[in-house]
Amino acid sequence: MSAAVVLAASVFVVVGAPVGGRPPSAPASPGVIDHVVVLMQENRATDHYFGRLHFAGQPHFDPEPPGSSNPDPTNPTGPPVKVFHKTDYCEVTDLDHSWNGTHGEWDAGKMDGFTTANANALVDPTGARTMGYYDAGDLPFYYALYNTFATGDRYFSSVLGPTFPNRFYLLAGTSFGHIRNDFPPPGGFEQRTIFNLLDEAHVTWKIYYAQFPFGALFSYVAHHAPGNVVPISQYYADAASGQLPQVSFVDPVFLGSPNVENDEHPPANVQVGEQFVSDAIHALFNSPKCRSSATVTT
Repeated sequence: MSAAVVLAASVFVVVGAPVGGRPPSAPASPGVIDHVVVLMQENRATDHYFGRLHFAGQPHFDPEPPGSSNPDPTNPTGPPVKVFHKTDYCEVTDLDHSWNGTHGEWDAGKMDGFTTANANALVDPTGARTMGYYDAGDLPFYYALYNTFATGDRYFSSVLGPTFPNRFYLLAGTSFGHIRNDFPPPGGFEQRTIFNLLDEAHVTWKIYYAQFPFGALFSYVAHHAPGNVVPISQYYADAASGQLPQVSFVDPVFLGSPNVENDEHPPANVQVGEQFVSDAIHALFNSPKCRSSATVTT
């Protein structure tokens, strides 16, 4: 399990209408959101997924700058490695998203360390895979979604580093000093989370997990798991019956073969992850609670 993002992530908010369908008419008074569904995927940057969105229906979305490149680590004085359209949906190997690796990629804002940090002598000596992007032909659901609903193209990860610190921020508003994928001590992390606050405000919540509920690393969640931490199948049942809690977190499959792991973490198949997100969002679209619901996906 690794980084939630390498450098930047896109966020969209979905309210009340299916992709490609007509958005609901504006209500006479401000709408009320009674149900929020939060879904965090893994390790895909904005330019990598949506660098072409500017040319595919969202002219105000910043495009990947033309001619973007990074140095070729096998020939630093030669031609650089330029951005290119990827045609393979599974990476040959993972990318460096450790604390040190991501800071080297960022290189104090010069953004020129990606190829060097990811040079792999066996499968990718130039680190070129870091410069690849997808478009609407590769990610049709995502491009339709981002052309229908709101998108945050100036959203950045909380920690320039791997999964655990970023998911700590998602659930606790802090990584409480962690910059690595550190597992908790016996009994779990004792830090307060959003779930403490929800219970204190008498707001109902559930974590729906496809493989492992990340929130259960926190002792409070582990102690309140019965009825609140349930398999992903229950999400689809609750959505269909209109029984979703006020706040839901949906966790994907974090570990598996490229065509089983659906968190989009390299080298997993991006379309498998896209299908998982599509299924989760369409379950909400088809729910009787759709018009009072919102989804935030990052």
